[in-house]
Amino acid sequence: MHAVKRFVLLTTLAAGAGFAVFANAGSYKVTDLSETFPQAFGGFKINNADQLMRAAAGDGVSLPNTYTFIYGNGVMTRIETPLSVAAQGASINDLGDVTGTMDDPTGNSHVFQYRGGIFTDLHAALGSLAGYRSCGAGINNAGQVAGYTTYHTSLGFVVSQGNATGLDGTGSEATISGINNLGQITGTYRSSYGSFHAFLYSNGSKIDLGSFTPTTTFDPNNSSTGVSVNDAGQVVGSAKVKDVGEHAFLYQSAAMADMGTLGGANSYPMQINNAGVVVGKANIENSIDFHAFVYSDGTMTDLNSLIDASDPLVATIVLTDATGINGQGAIVATGKDQRAGGVDRYYLCNHNLCGNERTEPAFLATLVEAII
Repeated sequence: MHAVKRFVLLTTLAAGAGFAVFANAGSYKVTDLSETFPQAFGGFKINNADQLMRAAAGDGVSLPNTYTFIYGNGVMTRIETPLSVAAQGASINDLGDVTGTMDDPTGNSHVFQYRGGIFTDLHAALGSLAGYRSCGAGINNAGQVAGYTTYHTSLGFVVSQGNATGLDGTGSEATISGINNLGQITGTYRSSYGSFHAFLYSNGSKIDLGSFTPTTTFDPNNSSTGVSVNDAGQVVGSAKVKDVGEHAFLYQSAAMADMGTLGGANSYPMQINNAGVVVGKANIENSIDFHAFVYSDGTMTDLNSLIDASDPLVATIVLTDATGINGQGAIVATGKDQRAGGVDRYYLCNHNLCGNERTEPAFLATLVEAII
């Protein structure tokens, strides 16, 4: 029997509801909206305007091999690219602006910005920082784009109003993962001891976030990766735990805290919102299987335990990776279905607290209307 890979959007009761909503088992009703979205790559991203962004597979004729779409207010918009080259979005801000990586006509990867409906190849703006290839990793509400070059050397950069600046102190082997609305950036660089460490770049300076196994010589266990940073400067990522695996961490107040797992060896965060709620995936007990998780106030919870027991899909789906969360607590996640198939599918999960189904948010109502 083949597993069907599916995608889920989970929405909380109200903006600012925090983790209390997630702590109520049986919180979500699941709606299968798979036919609404094209076959896609990677996980969805969601912004605070409830817009979804994702890269999808084209046919290479009427559509590029890879293109990016935005869904919001009942409208699906494909990001048009010059000469119909492929483009894969990586990040969306609250205005619906997107950054990611496009192919130039010769096949090299370039960082791009889609802002105000205008698509721009930003590679030329990198000047002396640019090699043959570059990637966009994050975009904030001011339109600042953070990314890195990817040929021979890997240099972190930020592009602001068409001007590029390198990230001093991050060296020539840096990768970038995200940027917040204050212009703080997180990613990974090679430390002075040879190990890769997560960092926070703030006010022109790099802060090494360390690891769970600090040493003064090279040690493969002395490693960490920065993944996401919120507007409070909290950073999440993963770090090696000696003789165990990799655990998600939360960095705040100059300290790295182990977020634990769902009972297994590994956990990996994907995003932290401005309320400090983290989503990602973790191994379950005595298994290499991953389940999606939500983490807040020191507690990691299996997202599957929050699906209402009366939901018809609760017996067939397993949420395996939560790929994004917005400020209202809406979560996008990947899942598998026990039923035969092989096509990626998508769900909306409507919150149901104490038996009272929440009022559908605007984006859900318009999506249902669009399907009808």
